[in-house]
Amino acid sequence: ASEARSSLDICELSLKRPVTVETSKGPIHENSQCLASFDCDRGVIQIVNPSALGDHLQPDGPYALLPDDVAFRSLMTHELAHAIVYQNSSERTVAPVDHEYIANALELAALAPEFRTLFLDSSNVEAPVSATVIDIFIYSLAPRKFAAAAFLHFEEHGCETVTGILNGSISFWTPR
Repeated sequence: ASEARSSLDICELSLKRPVTVETSKGPIHENSQCLASFDCDRGVIQIVNPSALGDHLQPDGPYALLPDDVAFRSLMTHELAHAIVYQNSSERTVAPVDHEYIANALELAALAPEFRTLFLDSSNVEAPVSATVIDIFIYSLAPRKFAAAAFLHFEEHGCETVTGILNGSISFWTPR
C-alpha cells in the first residue's frame, strides 16, 4: 500500500485523511469479479489478498499478464487514486467518468514500463487518444480499453487534466 501511495506523487496528490485497507480471500462484491473497491463513506479500501489474487484473475485479462504482487500494487494504486479524488474534490461530486479517468491513468502510470507495455498491448488502443474516447459507456463495456485510453491521454496532457478535474474546471462527463 505504501508503494502504491508513493506512486501517486506524480501529480503531487495526497490523502487528507487516513484510509483503512481490508483484505479478503475472494472478490469484494458477491456475484462479481470485483477485486478491489474504495468505500468513500467509510474511508476503506477492500482488496483481494495478494496471496489469493491469482486465483481470481480472468485468464485472458490484462492482470493475468502481471506477477501477483504487481497486479496487487496496481489495484491498490487505482483504489488509492479514488480515495484521493474523493478527499480532494472540495466536497464537490466528481462524475464517475472523471473518477475512473484519474484512477486508471495513474494506475497505469505507476506500472513499470515493461508491465505497462503488456497492459497497453492487450488493449489495442493507440495514441493519440481523443477526449471523446474518455466515456463512461466505454468504461462500462470495455474497462481495460478505457484504462489504456485514459493513460495515453494522461501521458499526452499530463497532470493539468487531473488538477482540472479536482478543481472542477475539467470534466469528461457529457449528459445524454
